[in-house]
Amino acid sequence: MDLGPALLDLLGDRPDAALCHLDIRVYNGVTSARITLSERLAHEDGVTCRGSYTHLGGFNMIATGNRDVYALALDCGPIEDGTRPVIGAAFFSELGRLDFRRR
Repeated sequence: MDLGPALLDLLGDRPDAALCHLDIRVYNGVTSARITLSERLAHEDGVTCRGSYTHLGGFNMIATGNRDVYALALDCGPIEDGTRPVIGAAFFSELGRLDFRRR
């Protein structure tokens, strides 16, 4: 799966039971990476899942600052019929925070 479709899938409504259980690999023909979610943090507005985006191969180490693992957070709203709407995702890198927000 390429990163673009993976991000679109990540921003879709998710079943509450499997909300923070994700382990997928993405490949665009040149680079490969892994997206994982495993930590679940409940709060009054919903749930935040935490995990990581890991470079597996094909990345320019100079361009990435010799870093392979980046923090990832998935923000989800209140439960509706067994699923949670995903509000957005954030990646944290040496360049700052990159936000994807669902509208």
